[in-house]
Amino acid sequence: MIKNKALLVEKTQNPTLKAGREVLIEAVEYAFHSIDLASIFSKYLDKKLNGQPVTAIGKASVSMLQNFQEIFEVGSCIVVSKADFPVNKEKVEFFKAGHPFPDRNSMKAAKFVLKTLKNASPNSSFVFLISGGGSSLFELPRVPLEDLANTTKMLLFSGATIEEINTVRKHLSQVKGGQLLRHLKSKATAFLMSDVVNDRIDLIASGLTSSDPSTYQDALNVLQKYELWTVVPKTVQTVILEGIQGHIPETLKDWEPEAKLVENYLILTNRDFLTHMETYLRSRGFEVISLGSDNHIDVDLLANKFTSVVHSLKMEGTSKKFAILAGGEVGVKVRGNGKGGRCQELALRLSLALSKENLNYTFLTLGTDGIDGPTDAAGALTDSDTIHKAFRLSLNPEEKLLNNDSYNLFKTLGDLIITGPTGINVKDIYGMLILEKQTN
Repeated sequence: MIKNKALLVEKTQNPTLKAGREVLIEAVEYAFHSIDLASIFSKYLDKKLNGQPVTAIGKASVSMLQNFQEIFEVGSCIVVSKADFPVNKEKVEFFKAGHPFPDRNSMKAAKFVLKTLKNASPNSSFVFLISGGGSSLFELPRVPLEDLANTTKMLLFSGATIEEINTVRKHLSQVKGGQLLRHLKSKATAFLMSDVVNDRIDLIASGLTSSDPSTYQDALNVLQKYELWTVVPKTVQTVILEGIQGHIPETLKDWEPEAKLVENYLILTNRDFLTHMETYLRSRGFEVISLGSDNHIDVDLLANKFTSVVHSLKMEGTSKKFAILAGGEVGVKVRGNGKGGRCQELALRLSLALSKENLNYTFLTLGTDGIDGPTDAAGALTDSDTIHKAFRLSLNPEEKLLNNDSYNLFKTLGDLIITGPTGINVKDIYGMLILEKQTN
């Protein structure tokens, strides 16, 4: 799964750190290999889904469809993905669409699905396979595409949470926030892979198959909170204000009849991935400390969480081997013009925070979908020698951090993790190994 694992292990000559790097890589690969989507789908044989048309949307849409087909016969298929479709497209209408910003194919996909639902017979049933990334891959906006992309970019760079970003995107869309369900003529079944806080189905892919509790007023509040209301495009302001005034329909609410048309099933979460990692690490003799799977907080706060646990362990003076695990998606406020992703940013911040500690550790962070920000890396693998190596190569880690340029630092060090598309998308994972006893 990790394509450059041999190089990552060999990046240090310290045998303790080398072993730690290897164990973290093995824990991640064990988790990936332990996730069996076909077995998960087999639990739903009683739903009698054979022969139904399937629409798969999101970063994991291809693998979800392939595994679904191992268990059920399918009718016609629509797939919307960022990745290529690697198999026979004879029965598949495939759209390779834009991410992290929607493009023309995102709109073509949405229009095709709406047309399919409109032309369906009154008793037709549908299956939806939904994963993260659908917010941009599948879109029919109420504003020009460029205005939506610019607004999304402002929100991403502002440090807004995924809940806040999706609140705005839902209200600039004709399909998000459950509005897709208004085009259904009969019942449907949806299987969802979660990449959002608290595994809320109204946030996965901006709630394509779920009612939505947020309002146009909430969208306005988000833009005002991050001081973006006066700088977003005029079309965005117009839609939100007209929505508040009731001139544009709200997103689907749970009391509306269309909200009852879909049965939603959550099939995979970040917590599942971390559980597999924990199983492996315990088998290797590590005591595991979990910081939870919903760390949707500022990158500095999560770095502080890890350093606080490290300091507590040092105070205890224990000789046990410890692993610290966490999941989530940290927020990063982009101030520089460098290249990087939230995982790489966290790895650099944590390396700097621990650079003066008397500690042997390794730290791995990656996006489970194989993509960390606008880069070809999934994340980074660091250790207690990372900052020292950077200085030996005449790199300035603090300057790189100020310029949000973690990618180029880790590329030079050889510490980027490369996976390519993984076929799943359950947020980011963070793992640290404390490798030997330390004194105060």
